Amino acid sequence: MKKIVSVFLIFLICSCSLLIKQKELTNEKIKEKIVANLSYLRNCKASGIINLSLKNFELKSNFLLRKKNKKFRIDIFNSGLLGLSPSTQAQILFDDSLHIFLPVKKILYVFRQNNKVNLNLDIQKIVRESKNIEKMDTQFIFSLSDVELVFDKKFNLILLQYEKVKIILNNYRNNLPYSLNIFQDEKELANFTIDKWSFDEPNDEIFRLNMPSDVKIIENPNGNDLNK
Repeated sequence: MKKIVSVFLIFLICSCSLLIKQKELTNEKIKEKIVANLSYLRNCKASGIINLSLKNFELKSNFLLRKKNKKFRIDIFNSGLLGLSPSTQAQILFDDSLHIFLPVKKILYVFRQNNKVNLNLDIQKIVRESKNIEKMDTQFIFSLSDVELVFDKKFNLILLQYEKVKIILNNYRNNLPYSLNIFQDEKELANFTIDKWSFDEPNDEIFRLNMPSDVKIIENPNGNDLNK
């Protein structure tokens, strides 16, 4: 008899819990949770493996990404024999413009920022100032005139759509993405597999490229299309 009563009570409790409607979050609470989850974007360092497909150039190598506020830099390098004496294959710097420096070839590609392409996209500011949040199933969508941000039910950023460029973030652990894919016109340019995150504030000197005096500078090659 006691077992029957216990089973009945458990059933009753479970039934009642299903009938209790969860309190719906306000837009401001949603923004607070999302901005908190994006805090890692202020100052961070990440390392892992990159697969790059750019201008008919294929590359799989190690990378080191460092970000501070609106600036970030990616160094791509091989590990050398038995992991010793790594050499830099490319340095990519985002500030007011996009700089891609190839040390071996001594070439610097510079993609100047214009009104249509804003490299200093402040995601946290967009979220805070956005007036409209579209809720679709388990996703939250922030749409502006030139960018769309999509967050999952845990308030993690999973998609950033900017004109022809799409960035997908997934494989989240502890609110940090460990996989990142970049597309332009539906063609994949690069994918990152992140092995490690750390959050020491980078030195400002890191965001300066040290180049030889005889480097060849090519500005705005083929406009802003990195596939051409």
